[in-house]
Amino acid sequence: MVVDDEESILEVTSALLVAAGYRVTGYRSAEEAIAALHREPADVLVMDVLLEGMSGVDACRAIRHDVAISRTPIVLVTGVRVSDADQVLGFDVGADDYVLKPWSPDVLVARVAAVLRRTGRRGDERRIVHGPLVVDAARCEVSLDGRPVMLTPTEFAILLRLASAPDRALTRTELLDHDDHDHESTDRNVDVHVLSIRRKLGVHRGLIETVFRVGYRLGPPDA
Repeated sequence: MVVDDEESILEVTSALLVAAGYRVTGYRSAEEAIAALHREPADVLVMDVLLEGMSGVDACRAIRHDVAISRTPIVLVTGVRVSDADQVLGFDVGADDYVLKPWSPDVLVARVAAVLRRTGRRGDERRIVHGPLVVDAARCEVSLDGRPVMLTPTEFAILLRLASAPDRALTRTELLDHDDHDHESTDRNVDVHVLSIRRKLGVHRGLIETVFRVGYRLGPPDA
């Protein structure tokens, strides 16, 4: 699903994704898109930040608080350089990635494909128990000390990768597989996602350890 209030950009974005093999529906407002998601779920939502009416950030927040559609992966598109504070806000309300305008076709398609890879279940039926942390790959659920932890699809994918290789240091590229070779953007995105995951883990935030000049790893259960 593509959401942009500029008709020309909506048409170009939709045509590009159709050419890449996706079935696309387009909407001019976030309100229309949210209503449509209840009728027919989307595999990924590509949404402009600066929309008339409800903004992309507010729509992202609303979707994450709506149980029926909360697991929809979301890529936000913005026409201005995203500051670290804005990016933290976007990820805090549930965005899975950002794309900057003017985007190149290769970058947009790569970002959409990467989000779909990260958030797709792909038949994974594992249930990983790591001390107080339980990651259920089949149900896309996480619990800590028996209580559910609400993660975005990308946060879940990152935590699942860490839990699948405990004590092994994973690079940021391994945790967030962008195909556009923008390593600076990838590193920044991963750091922001990990910051958000740690905050949600509360007193157990130390489970995710930083490995200097490498990336992150899931430490011992008693961390």
